[in-house]
Amino acid sequence: MTVPRDFATGPGSAAREAIDSYVAAANSEFGESMVIADGLSRAYEVARGIGDQSRVAEVLDAVSVASLESLDADEPRPGVTLHLIKTLVSVPRAEILPVVTELLDAAERRYGTDPWHSSSIQELRSRIVEPAARAEIWRRAVVAYAQEARRSTGLRKYALLQGAIELAAAHDLTSDAELLRGELQGMSPEEFELHEVAVTATIPREEVDRYVNDVVGSDSLDEALARFGSIVPSGDLADNVEFARMQMREHPLRFFATGLRTGPENSLIRKLSTPDEHEAQAVVDSEQMRIAFFGLLAVDMLDAMRTAYGPIADRAEWFASDLIDNQVVSRVAVALERYESGDFDSAVSILAPRMERVLRRMAAALGLVVTRLPRANGQLGGVKGLGEILAAMKDRLPIDSYRYLWTLLCEPTAQNLRNRVGHGLADEFSQAEAALLIQSFCHVRGMHVASSPSVASPLPPLEP
Repeated sequence: MTVPRDFATGPGSAAREAIDSYVAAANSEFGESMVIADGLSRAYEVARGIGDQSRVAEVLDAVSVASLESLDADEPRPGVTLHLIKTLVSVPRAEILPVVTELLDAAERRYGTDPWHSSSIQELRSRIVEPAARAEIWRRAVVAYAQEARRSTGLRKYALLQGAIELAAAHDLTSDAELLRGELQGMSPEEFELHEVAVTATIPREEVDRYVNDVVGSDSLDEALARFGSIVPSGDLADNVEFARMQMREHPLRFFATGLRTGPENSLIRKLSTPDEHEAQAVVDSEQMRIAFFGLLAVDMLDAMRTAYGPIADRAEWFASDLIDNQVVSRVAVALERYESGDFDSAVSILAPRMERVLRRMAAALGLVVTRLPRANGQLGGVKGLGEILAAMKDRLPIDSYRYLWTLLCEPTAQNLRNRVGHGLADEFSQAEAALLIQSFCHVRGMHVASSPSVASPLPPLEP
């Protein structure tokens, strides 16, 4: 801290008077306990800033006394106590008072059963020991989280275990983190004590029929499939952003606390802490809901097309394009046959990896590298994952098409169809999910690379 010279000099300087006033207030127990703790912390900063060692010692003695009094108070004051001890450990290690260890031990006895307080105590303790001793100190904090988790149930248990894992990972306690991950992974659905909340919205059937009929038309299957593919089921990004912001304005408590989005095997996919993180997830949620609703309409549209024009599988060659090669078209034909026979799970299992192949071909046509080299650390080379490839195409695709394909295929908190198929993360896929994949092929079939890429020119955009 820097203190102006004219504030610090002279026997009656304002700085010294301020320090003495802070200490006197603490000794007279003037004001709330947290106010006293803040005042002593400020007094230490000023005394250290002007280099007045006698007053530094006086302030630290006052902090020590205040810490003991806070620990002995009938009402627990962990925030006050730890704030005071933080001042004591902020001095150079060689100058730390012997009483600090005793204070930390007393604080741990009184407050250590709470994992959050225990973590704060161990963080303070880590500042006064040699680096070699810090691992064991942090392990004590991890154990406090884990023990409290085992005494808890439901989402509290999950959050505490996740806190223990994050703390262990942050301090290189790898084996502890892995053991805890296994424990968290083993939580059964019943242990989460969650209850389903359903909301019903009614849409007049005539409106649905009108929309479906507009897509199906009365001209030809080829034209119907083209209209089907022209739709972006996730909607307009700007509309979804505005809807997310409206939700945050009208229902602020939903976005106030830290949010946890979990996935397969109870894995933590995303932690939402800041307003920006909450907003980004709210946008994804809006897109996911739009896609899910459109999936129901897509089922009606495909059924109506088959009724109006005959089996869609008979026109599988329509899907051929500069991005969808004949080998993929042949598998799309099989998937359509499975879909129209009611085997939706097989249709999804055929279509999802073929869509990855199409998008990989699209990236290559845009001049993007779709493979990776082996690394010096022994990691093998090979092809890049679909998520990495799609992310690289973000600025090359129409933004709404990009968001749709990402949410449908890769976003782990949404449909995530490619990964759920490839990693066996679903027991069975639905008719709506199969219909969405068929629609995604129709959508991509309507795209083409605007111009041939070259080494010397910028990468070409993809146009609808």
